[in-house]
Amino acid sequence: MRSFDHAFTHVHQVLPSMHVADAAGAHTLSARDALRRAGFESEVFVDLVDPPLASQVHHFDELDRFVVPGITALVYQLAVGSRLVDRLIRRTEPLIVNYHNLTPASFYWKWAPDWLDAMSLGRSDLYRLAERADHAIAVSEFNRLDLLAAGYRSTSVVEPFVEVEVDGELEVDGELEVVGAQSGPAPGPTIDGAGHATWLFVGKLLPHKASHHVVRALAAYRSAYDPGARLVLLGGHPIGSYADAVRDYAGALGLADAVDFTGSTSAEKLASSYSDADVFVCLSDHEGFCFPLLEAMAHGLPIVAFAAGAVPSTLGEAGILLSDKSAPKVAAAVHSVVSDPTLRARLRGAGRERLAQFGLDRTKERFATDVSRALERFETGRAEVERHTAARRAAEELTTSSPVGPPAGTAQVQAATAPVQAGTAQVQAGTAHVRPGERWFDAPASDGAMRRLSARVAGESEPVRAIHQLVPMLVPGDATSEHAIELRSLVHDMGLESEIFATAIHDDLHDHGLLMHELPDRRLPGTLFVYQFSSGSPLVELALDRWEPLAVNYHNLTPAWAYDRWDPPIAADQRWAMRQLVSLAHRAALGICDSVYNAVDLASHGFRSTVVCPVLVDMDRLGVGGDGAAEATVTPARWLFVGRIAPHKGQHLLVQALASYLRLYGGEVQLDLVGTAGSPAYAHAVRDSVGKLGLSGLVQMTGGVPDATLGSFYRNADVFVSASLHEGFGVPILEAMHHGVPVVALAKAAVPETVDGAGLLLDASSGGIAAPLAAAVHQVLSDGTLRARLGCAGRRRAAQLSLEPSRDTMRRALERWIHEVSR
Repeated sequence: MRSFDHAFTHVHQVLPSMHVADAAGAHTLSARDALRRAGFESEVFVDLVDPPLASQVHHFDELDRFVVPGITALVYQLAVGSRLVDRLIRRTEPLIVNYHNLTPASFYWKWAPDWLDAMSLGRSDLYRLAERADHAIAVSEFNRLDLLAAGYRSTSVVEPFVEVEVDGELEVDGELEVVGAQSGPAPGPTIDGAGHATWLFVGKLLPHKASHHVVRALAAYRSAYDPGARLVLLGGHPIGSYADAVRDYAGALGLADAVDFTGSTSAEKLASSYSDADVFVCLSDHEGFCFPLLEAMAHGLPIVAFAAGAVPSTLGEAGILLSDKSAPKVAAAVHSVVSDPTLRARLRGAGRERLAQFGLDRTKERFATDVSRALERFETGRAEVERHTAARRAAEELTTSSPVGPPAGTAQVQAATAPVQAGTAQVQAGTAHVRPGERWFDAPASDGAMRRLSARVAGESEPVRAIHQLVPMLVPGDATSEHAIELRSLVHDMGLESEIFATAIHDDLHDHGLLMHELPDRRLPGTLFVYQFSSGSPLVELALDRWEPLAVNYHNLTPAWAYDRWDPPIAADQRWAMRQLVSLAHRAALGICDSVYNAVDLASHGFRSTVVCPVLVDMDRLGVGGDGAAEATVTPARWLFVGRIAPHKGQHLLVQALASYLRLYGGEVQLDLVGTAGSPAYAHAVRDSVGKLGLSGLVQMTGGVPDATLGSFYRNADVFVSASLHEGFGVPILEAMHHGVPVVALAKAAVPETVDGAGLLLDASSGGIAAPLAAAVHQVLSDGTLRARLGCAGRRRAAQLSLEPSRDTMRRALERWIHEVSR
């Protein structure tokens, strides 16, 4: 047996089920062989197993007989949700998760509602295991990002164990031989002797595999290049409704005889399908690895693929990778492959080179090494915990008579797990939402069969009677919450029903909303939903799974990079939230944005239709602003910034600018930073900076304040100074302009759009920020004419974005949406 740098010699695997021809099961058996070859004792334990495989595994109930305390670790193969996770989490052995990817439930909401519970269970297991696992191994970098977003603290990537069969030959000694591969240019299409091309896609007929997009591209290809081209879709049909829709779609496009829905087949038929094809076309929206790409490479088949999920990392340079899978683009790419022998030969060679990087022996060695290193880290951590625990107990024995407890500085040992956000949900992209009356898969409007399909699945359109909102939380002083309350009032004024459903409601706001459990599970006829999106939330899952038409009211997401240094858990939440936003893009019929900046953000993440409607802000709640901005400045000159204390808000830059101002211009100044601590670590760093720069007493960090107090801050301010690096709208800037306070800000994100010429904006693209900010503030404070001009311009701009004009804009957007849904 090989010697290890840790005590663990037994590594057993747990798998929910093992089935014949199942990729996760085959991977698990190869992993067992890799662990055994590395010197570990290793067995596989399952809950369910197909009879032909029963002799190779044990039932999970037998696990305790094989566990040797202190030297046994477990590997859990995560590819589906399972009841085993509850039992696994309660065990005490070191745990490694091998993650194969979980298809987001959003792909199935309209095709297989009965699958949603199972899909949600898998995603829930992913997040629950994050706080229990000591390490996680992903089969692709795409999957590793999924793990990071779920809160896993230690991750790595080891590709799946690849055994590609070609003409009966398997990989031997880590080298993959492509039997019968020809040298020189690959031959052109030869399906029927007439030069007509055969397209191939291998994979189950499931929504996320997007076979309907391949069908659509084939229609464009036949129209533009090759009227005799054919498509073979090889794979099982687990969801009958989706399979029927794809068949109907092919018929609607005149392709009933050109698309072969082969279904599951034998290994021999699979190999011959690869050999007979001229191009492999993969337009999947979500892949955790995509084995068929490697099979296509092994058969020398050129590949055209859409760059989604793990496809780019699996394909590498071995195919044509598309960022746009519109039918003409796909058709043109396939034509270039089919018609250019030199290109086909180059792709064939690149495929062979790419396959060599997935050598089986190499992968087995990497897997075993990753497991061993993870256990070594666990051993080191366990020894450190034991050392600190012993020191703490010794200190406690010396101080048992003292009511104070252990001496100052005694190490406090924390649990070796990290909390994960409760209820975190899936993060990947879903399928396109189909509104009532809209036809599946962009079928021609004249096609009667597709109209009948649409009517059968989506139901007939009906008058809109209600617009309800989904809001993660209703909290006083929160801009999103206040916007939702104003929107509810607007919808009532439109003569429609409207409720706000939230997962949590502050005691002061219970009159404005209902808790989520009060929302009926059934579909509500004549109802639209608006999801208020400004952060990640498990509530996104409900929005994805409901059947009513949905709009997303987007208030921007702070980029994760802002928190990477200060609060990695918050950064992980932001990445999770961004993935949720992408999933909503394929479900929502409309994106309602606070700014053009946010609209561009939504479009870049896949939203098909957007409209700009400013935030509904009742600025009168803060009191009426005076004309003090035009008056002579009294001392001390008061700088003001309002916003939560967070890295992207740039409060540290404001502190530095204040120090520069005092050094360059002198005088009496005070900086008021009003806002709660969005990042405790960053807020602490800002306070430290105040002390180190000798500004104690000149900078006031007030925390959150009620509206009446906030209004007094605006009325007493001489200048509103913003060093924010990222804003989706900038409500405090609007409030400052409403009060006639001149604004000095960095020209970042949506700030120029909000200010619209009514303030001094600085280009912070190069050089330091502190000195230019100080100079701009000095100019405002010392020039009464400039102050008066900015104050007047600010009030005019604030009037344009005040509550009534914004309500009118929102009303028109909702009316257009209602018209689209109802027609």
